Amino acid sequence: MAQVCTLINGRAYSKPELLESGKYPVLRVGNFFTNNHWYYSDLELEPEKYCESGDLLYAWSASFGPRIWTGAKCIFHYHIWKVIPNQEVIDKRFLFMFLEWDAQLIKSEHGTGTTMIHVSKGSMEQRKIRFPAISEQRRIVAILDKAFESIAIARANAEKNLQNARELFESHLDSIFTKSLSGQKKPLGDLVVFRNGVNFTGTSRGETVRIVGVKDFQRNFWAPLEDLDVVTVGGVLPDSDLIKEGDLLFVRSNGNPELIGRCVLVGPVKRRTTYSGFTIRARSIVDGISSRYLCHFMKSAAVRREPVRNSVCEAGLKT
Repeated sequence: MAQVCTLINGRAYSKPELLESGKYPVLRVGNFFTNNHWYYSDLELEPEKYCESGDLLYAWSASFGPRIWTGAKCIFHYHIWKVIPNQEVIDKRFLFMFLEWDAQLIKSEHGTGTTMIHVSKGSMEQRKIRFPAISEQRRIVAILDKAFESIAIARANAEKNLQNARELFESHLDSIFTKSLSGQKKPLGDLVVFRNGVNFTGTSRGETVRIVGVKDFQRNFWAPLEDLDVVTVGGVLPDSDLIKEGDLLFVRSNGNPELIGRCVLVGPVKRRTTYSGFTIRARSIVDGISSRYLCHFMKSAAVRREPVRNSVCEAGLKT
């Protein structure tokens, strides 16, 4: 890799150097992905420590991979490289696409379930890359760009169809739960027992266990149990802090109010798995109550739009 490009490290910052406002935004790894909070700097640095729109960058710590920067001039953090292609032998867009493919290969080399991956500058410079003549590289890039454009259109159409189907389903669900159903009516607290999730810190020393967090509430119904984060908690967790099939999990605390009260149903659990302190578990204590029914009920618009912010569930959320 060192023969086709140069990797330039960003700048490491001490806490006092990161300002709430200033001349230059400081691009950190989190800003590549999900973190919209920016720090700033008034420091004047050597030109190579800045990135401009169109520069090829690579986040090499934790969440990692290449990006072509499209924002304004900024300073890039130490955990990001600026990648300068050797224009005589390699096209920047071709190199970007190779690095995207190679990032997935690096993840597979670290093994499934690994959450913190670091790639050293030396190891990246030693990685092998095969490439044709620049004219052929550009032809390949043009083909891939056209393919990705078609995929993006197909994905947008699929997401629109999915949203339409979800709205139709939720409308039907709402009509069911807003009608007067025969049978008993009881507070949710009479049917399930609530238990807050597990808290831990980076210094916790004890059992290593899989954990369901707020980020795992992306699916509409089932809790994803395949690719969970693995954390270390204090001591050995009692069985009462583990989830089992049929449990309901709710988002208990989050900066986004729309997420509060969102729920998922737990399917078969094959390994010891817990849930984070930002969530809460509801476990049925009454025979004959379907967890699937409760999950659908808690997702219905009739419940979600109640003035008390999901009153049936609110008592449990504050437990």
